[in-house]
Amino acid sequence: MNITVDFTVGVLVFLFSFIVAYSILAAATIPQPHTFPTKAEPIVPTVIADTDKIIVESTKVVRVWVVLFKDNGAYEVVSGNTPLRLKGKSWRALVVFTMTTVVYYTGPLPKGYITRHGVSQTEPEPPYIFVGHGVKVVNRS
Repeated sequence: MNITVDFTVGVLVFLFSFIVAYSILAAATIPQPHTFPTKAEPIVPTVIADTDKIIVESTKVVRVWVVLFKDNGAYEVVSGNTPLRLKGKSWRALVVFTMTTVVYYTGPLPKGYITRHGVSQTEPEPPYIFVGHGVKVVNRS
């Protein structure tokens, strides 16, 4: 009788250990379900430009660069996160960039390539504006 009880207890312990080990192994080797990222919609900031202030706003926080062109031909680059408010800046023309797009431009722009870093005479990486016999906007794809 002792042998039967010992055998039964041994079989039950073995089966319980086997089931626990098999379930852990099965759970660890099952691949996780694939989730596809949602299609990201581009965030386009809005620009309000008056003679005494420039406001760049968007629905989410976006890094923007504002290139201000002065009357004497010099320019100034101001960068920040939206909402960006610039007051007391005098400007003749301005261009607003995000990391991938040209958001806004107005005024008489100087000839050449205008990037978020300033003016260049050689073709830069997009986004940029080329001012020649017209205005060509090149965004990053």
